[in-house]
Amino acid sequence: MRKGYLVIDVGTGNTKAAIVTCDGQIISEHVMDTNYIYEDDMQCHFSPEEFWEDILHVVEQCVAEAKDIHIMSITSTSIRQGIILLDEQGKGIIGLPNIDNRGAYLESRYDKEYIYNKTGKWAARYFSAFKLVAYLESHPATSHQVKKIVSISDWIGYKFTGVLKYEHTQACETLLYDMATSTWSKELCELFDVDFALLPELVESAAKLGCVSREYSYLFPNTGEINYIVSSADTQVAAFGIGANVGDTIIIAGTTTPIISITKDFMVDKQKRCWSNRYIYEHTYVLEVNAGVTGLNYQRFKHNCLQSYTYEALENRYAHMDKPKVLVCLSTLDFATASPTNNGTIQLETPIDASLDMVDFAYGIILDIVCGIRRNLDVLADINGIIGPIIGVGGGLRSPLMCQLIADLTQKPLLIYEGYEQGSIRGCVLTCNKYNNVALNARKKLMTYTPKNNNWIEDYFVKWCDVREKSNESTDS
Repeated sequence: MRKGYLVIDVGTGNTKAAIVTCDGQIISEHVMDTNYIYEDDMQCHFSPEEFWEDILHVVEQCVAEAKDIHIMSITSTSIRQGIILLDEQGKGIIGLPNIDNRGAYLESRYDKEYIYNKTGKWAARYFSAFKLVAYLESHPATSHQVKKIVSISDWIGYKFTGVLKYEHTQACETLLYDMATSTWSKELCELFDVDFALLPELVESAAKLGCVSREYSYLFPNTGEINYIVSSADTQVAAFGIGANVGDTIIIAGTTTPIISITKDFMVDKQKRCWSNRYIYEHTYVLEVNAGVTGLNYQRFKHNCLQSYTYEALENRYAHMDKPKVLVCLSTLDFATASPTNNGTIQLETPIDASLDMVDFAYGIILDIVCGIRRNLDVLADINGIIGPIIGVGGGLRSPLMCQLIADLTQKPLLIYEGYEQGSIRGCVLTCNKYNNVALNARKKLMTYTPKNNNWIEDYFVKWCDVREKSNESTDS
């Protein structure tokens, strides 16, 4: 009987459960959409208990299709910045995902300089403390019921084992974590007026949280005692999945596009043009820039406007395109100016080209992602020095066109390794392997995209930056 793991990967739009062998072969996989409740344009949440029932359903489906796999361990990763609030009995009160921006009104309240130097992050709505404080302030009648907060993936571990802890790479996304000491910060809790007792004990990635409780043993009829192994946040675990370590620069192309460099030291930028995070190893850190919402724009545009096209058919169309007819600026973060961008821009030359169609707009969105990557890589290089070859991971890099354009615009080789499209799942497998003393396979390179001389892309990028900056100015005003 082959050995493997149950991996649960919680994304922004959906959650994936998979049974995976120790060498990374996916045996069964099922996906469920997350049911968000939108209170208004800024606020959304989900029901933890309904979410858990949906997770159990996809887990059952996966296990039923993988009866020949001996499941040694379970693990989970999830979107950063998302949290679940628990009551005294440990029941989920509400889930606040990464896309919940209810704390935006708080951004002018706090000392931005102090928070950035302490946490390595902006005092911004994206992070969990802002969501928590905004919820507590808007629900005074029930706020006293909140006894603990936890990341989504750590909550899954809690549900399976009854043991509540908070993993470091998730904890650093709260703004309640001191990056220099790798501990919860009482000073930051006082600043946000958050009860320090809400914070669970911290735990390192690849540690055993506990054993799966008898309550859920029915899910695994052919397997004995199962360990639950702690995994890190989705960005860090995806980098780990392709073997990234100190000195590497990685593009993680998904719903958003984090671009990270792994360092030995905790660093901050005087101009606040990067975020600093923990990596999965103790005393190892991540410098991050991020183009914000990118891949999600492309997915939604295709779903809304190009349903008759497969992604492969779109790639075939792109292969016959040269200079784009549409300039698009839709990404939501600009680290060059240390600011969010709430306004999108689409520009066309006039008169409108007679052959213009919706595929041209999709092509423009891909170039928006590519330009966002280049702009942020320039910032990262300015902060952390010369960047060598870039490693790519994430489902967004299934597009050969986008990969080649990244290499062309950055004039750096883009290296793609085996398992890149399932980076989070592969990273979770390697995390379980680490705990179970299973030899970690060396990463295998699939493709190198070598930079080509492109006679229009640099000029296009300069124009894109100009449009991006003007869009920022209109946001500020």
